[in-house]
Amino acid sequence: MDETIYILDTCIFVKEGFFFDTEKIYVSPYSVIEEVKSPDAQIRLNYIEKQKGIEFVQPKKEFIEKAKQLELKLKSKKGKLSATDLDVIAIALFFANNNKKVCVITDDTLIQKVCKKNKLGYDSFFLLRTI
Repeated sequence: MDETIYILDTCIFVKEGFFFDTEKIYVSPYSVIEEVKSPDAQIRLNYIEKQKGIEFVQPKKEFIEKAKQLELKLKSKKGKLSATDLDVIAIALFFANNNKKVCVITDDTLIQKVCKKNKLGYDSFFLLRTI
């Protein structure tokens, strides 16, 4: 079994085509639920949630603050990350801090940049769909 914890951004539910593997652990912040607006995306999210395919969590404040600090280090990108983006990064930081292997699934290039600079695993949903 893959021990990686996959942290999912909103794009997973907004776009079609993500394959949920029952052998993997998926986590997402509650704030993603608030960002999912379209009926199709809400159906996808509700289906996965009912199948117990994902766990929604609230990131700890200390890790949200750390995510904000990492954003500040990007200088020209200060203030560009949404609250949900910060939550996604905070969850990755929490698990990485607890010696867990993480992979953030997002098409948001700024989240990817923060992950890359801080040695957090990430992958693009778009690239996963095209393989």
